[in-house]
Amino acid sequence: MLTRPESDDPTLRMMEESLAAFISRRVLPEYAAWEAARMVPPAIWREMGASGFLCADVPEEMGGPGAEFGHSALVLSVLSRAGATGLAAGASVHSDIVAPYLVNHATPEQQARWLPGMAAGEIVGAIAMTEPGTGSDLAAIRTRARKSGTGWVLDG
Repeated sequence: MLTRPESDDPTLRMMEESLAAFISRRVLPEYAAWEAARMVPPAIWREMGASGFLCADVPEEMGGPGAEFGHSALVLSVLSRAGATGLAAGASVHSDIVAPYLVNHATPEQQARWLPGMAAGEIVGAIAMTEPGTGSDLAAIRTRARKSGTGWVLDG
């Protein structure tokens, strides 16, 4: 499956080899069925988390592995080369979009609630950013949230 090493770094090489073996053993045999069902089994997310393949750059003090973004890029590259592009896209949204929002903008309580579970693959992060007529054009979204008293008002 791997045609060339992704990195000369021994740690990244070891991770790449581990991920390639995981993909061959656990992903590829069932991948077509997952795509047809539009669902990656929760056990796969947990196995990816336990192996350090998720939320690589979430700091250790927030429940993540505390690695560098290059680890996450390697995961996406190896998954994509193996043809598991749907899983690669889901892992990217989870690890490289949702987790950084929480790392950079959540309260410490929110970080403690969500990030350890995301890094472990027990919680799967996703985004929703659309409304009728706008697709994913965030600038065109008309819905707004405004603070009102002790709560929020959504309008749009």
